[in-house]
Amino acid sequence: MTIPSAARQALAALALLPALAFAQPDPCPGRVVPDLETPKDIWRKILERVAREGVEERAVPGEDPDRKTIAEVQPPGLPPKPEVDHVNHWIIAWGGVHPETGLPGLLGVRLLVDEWKMGADGDWRFDSWLLHLHTDGSLIDYDRREMVQTRQQRVLSSGSLTCRQDTAARIKEKYEELIAYWSGPAVVR
Repeated sequence: MTIPSAARQALAALALLPALAFAQPDPCPGRVVPDLETPKDIWRKILERVAREGVEERAVPGEDPDRKTIAEVQPPGLPPKPEVDHVNHWIIAWGGVHPETGLPGLLGVRLLVDEWKMGADGDWRFDSWLLHLHTDGSLIDYDRREMVQTRQQRVLSSGSLTCRQDTAARIKEKYEELIAYWSGPAVVR
């Protein structure tokens, strides 16, 4: 699957959100990030899938590390800008030279899901989760955003839900849902 350049740029921007957040004080003091880990056999299966199916993007020297991305839309077979409710899934694995060891390898993984639902007024409601995972599959951080946009793509409202204090149970539910999604069979495209 080829990812259009506009989508690649959006993915790159979204993928950087947690990294940028780590460089700054937490905007949500007291926010709880649950201690969640993926069983090693399942995590290995996910990484093997990314290695096998991921679209490779080479980094520009001095910028983002190399990455492999898989993008899928549910239900399968929809056009690029579907006019029906849909869910976009992405997994982004990035690598490069590890800052502590100086060795090349995997530096992290991000799981992203966007749920798009059309309201009775014809405007899109968008709920997005971005999970930032360590190289062993454990949760490092998350970000959750919402947006309302017209069919003409004019943004009516947008904001972060991260500070809303999703319960640890809700974060765990989304983490497990995305791990199950990416460790399952590939979606027919």
